[in-house]
Amino acid sequence: MDRELTCRLGRSAGRIAPCLVLAARWLAVAALIVGLTLAPTWPFDGAGAQAADVDLDVPGGGHFYTQTNGGAGMNGYAVTNSDGVPFWTFFNEVGGVSAVGYPVSHRFAKDGFVDQAFQKVIFQWRPEVGTVYYLNTLDLMHDAGLDPWLMSYRQTPPPSNWSSDAALPWDQVVARHQALLDQNPAIKAVYLAETDPLDHNGLPMAPPQDMGGVIVLRAQRKVYQQWLGDRPWARAGEVTVANGGDLAKEGGLLPPAAIVPQPVSSVPLGVVNSGVPMPTPTPAPPVPGPCQGDEQMTFTPNPLVGETVYASVTSSRALPNVGLIGEFGPQFQGQQTGGKGYVWSWAISPSRPGRFDYNFVATNGTVCTSNFMLVSGTAPTPTAAPATPTAAPASVCPSNFPVQLDPANPAPNAPFTITLIGPSHSFGLQAIVGEGVLSNEPPTTNPGTLIARVAGAPAGVIRYTYYINGLACQSIDVNVRRLLQ
Repeated sequence: MDRELTCRLGRSAGRIAPCLVLAARWLAVAALIVGLTLAPTWPFDGAGAQAADVDLDVPGGGHFYTQTNGGAGMNGYAVTNSDGVPFWTFFNEVGGVSAVGYPVSHRFAKDGFVDQAFQKVIFQWRPEVGTVYYLNTLDLMHDAGLDPWLMSYRQTPPPSNWSSDAALPWDQVVARHQALLDQNPAIKAVYLAETDPLDHNGLPMAPPQDMGGVIVLRAQRKVYQQWLGDRPWARAGEVTVANGGDLAKEGGLLPPAAIVPQPVSSVPLGVVNSGVPMPTPTPAPPVPGPCQGDEQMTFTPNPLVGETVYASVTSSRALPNVGLIGEFGPQFQGQQTGGKGYVWSWAISPSRPGRFDYNFVATNGTVCTSNFMLVSGTAPTPTAAPATPTAAPASVCPSNFPVQLDPANPAPNAPFTITLIGPSHSFGLQAIVGEGVLSNEPPTTNPGTLIARVAGAPAGVIRYTYYINGLACQSIDVNVRRLLQ
């Protein structure tokens, strides 16, 4: 969507009322540093407050919220009228939390404008017209190359080709996009239920598509999902809405400094200045042992046979050598920040119904948390085919595998790789654990290779251990050469 069309989707000029100044709960007034991170000196130390969902008025007009802090204690985000940018006034004008959700970021600068993300939308202050626009969040994710992520993680199809819009008058552009709604009356009803559907939702950008158990329509600011079977969060036929602001945050579209929740005593009221280091919330103190103890596993969505489901585990500690053990060969999707601090995800494609248990392991193969998913549907009728022998997941250790080092004689504290030649992908969870290991690339064939990438190790003989499903199966001694004096 070109810039002109994007601008024409914004709210009309003149809809912002004069800044509303709310009565503060405290007598002290926050010190204001224009254009930089602000640190209000409020007489608040948290005494008597709850550890979650703390709502506090902000001196000068605004509010402090903790509902979207990912479990970070009493840290959160503020919505304010600071610096003449009336986000707090606009927030209340359009319906507050029920209309746009809770804030999921501080203010940040993008393309010369001041923005702030909420669960459902992203605000952008437009001083040239004196109003606030909703950004076309899904369009921005497309421009940032995040369509593959949306497809894999959120079952959201890419936008259709709308290049011919440029030659049409605006009313025809709106009409041809909204005609896509006629293909699904249930989604159409939810889309049109908004008081201002075009302003709140943006234009539909792709026709409703069956993404495996769910019909999905992508709009510029929201994603609509009609579920074809019962789910814990929706009945069959019900339409739910994926929030644009949450998607932008989860997909990495927002500046990192803007999404870290901050304590009430230092939460920024103005724009987060990229040149000023942001304070980092105090992490949870590490617990001795291979697990932090707060690990939590979830599955999204509750799957059908043949449908991809994503298992996610979150913890406040960046655990090394993570893995997921269970049926259907979970495929690691990567690590990102979020949740309690860190989130690891796996894609699973169940081929039969039933209950299936999964163990999240870390460090040296220790099980840190467990959960199960219930798969519904019917398994496909098997067809006769020649039996193909496959190796069962290893419950005992195989013979030792040949080892290759690159370089063959690592220097002290210099990167190197350890490669095991011959492990099978069917063994189950496998990892090489030891000094400086950054990541493991498990085998994808039978036989295959397992590659561990090491950041470096001190001089001497350093022992590494090859684990299969939590069993220590092979010791690998690496001679890190001493440098000549």
